[in-house]
Amino acid sequence: FIGQLPHNICIGGKLKFFSVLENHFTGPVPMSLKNCSSILSGNKFYGHISPDWGKCRSLAILNISGNNISGGIPPELGEATNLYSLDLSSNYLTGKIPKELGNLRSLAKLVISNNRLSGNVPLEITSLKELETLNLAENDLSGYVTKQLGYFPRLLNMNLSYNKFIGNIPAEFGQFKVIQSLDLSGNFFNGTIPLTLAQLIYLESLNISHNNLFGFIPSNFDQMLSLLSVDISFNQFEGPIPNIPAFRKASIEVLRNNKRLCGNVSGLEPCATSSGTR
Repeated sequence: FIGQLPHNICIGGKLKFFSVLENHFTGPVPMSLKNCSSILSGNKFYGHISPDWGKCRSLAILNISGNNISGGIPPELGEATNLYSLDLSSNYLTGKIPKELGNLRSLAKLVISNNRLSGNVPLEITSLKELETLNLAENDLSGYVTKQLGYFPRLLNMNLSYNKFIGNIPAEFGQFKVIQSLDLSGNFFNGTIPLTLAQLIYLESLNISHNNLFGFIPSNFDQMLSLLSVDISFNQFEGPIPNIPAFRKASIEVLRNNKRLCGNVSGLEPCATSSGTR
């Protein structure tokens, strides 16, 4: 479909679900859509996000991903306290992440990736104890990652990739209870891998590639039997790779461009001894 949406498409306020994704609609988002519960991803809408969305106290899902929306994220969104899912990804949003989003205590999904957001991750975000997905990838976020980001008890997926974060990977990330996917790639993290990451017994995917990490892969990573895929390329790691399938079956592409890694993987030098020192 092409053209613009009718300005009164949701004027009655009775609509429970409305989806027009993956079309070619253009123009501004109709004001009447503030009465709807789910909207409009995958089109070519432009303009700013209206602060009036915060007045929709029964709003559960707000999805305007994959459009040409610009401007900042209005702090007033923090007043829509029944939001369960907020997806603003793949737009042209700028400015900082509003600390008011920490008021969305029912939020399970926060996806604001692939924008132009900058600044630190506000500490108030750590109040979102129901959060299952946190995706801040591909922005211009910077600064240190606060240790409090490791205190999400229900988090399944965290993606902080391709920003400008610095400093160490917080040891507190080992406190995630049920996390399955952790992507910290494409940043400026330095230091060694925290030993505590081996406590992530449900972790299936780990990507820490394209950082400034160094040292040995912790020996207790041999306990991470749930790990299915790993990418540690483009760092300064050295020594033996862990003796678990995720590493033994890995291609050289996810291990390459490190300092002196060794192990029984095509493209790596064999280790000098069977045990090694890590």
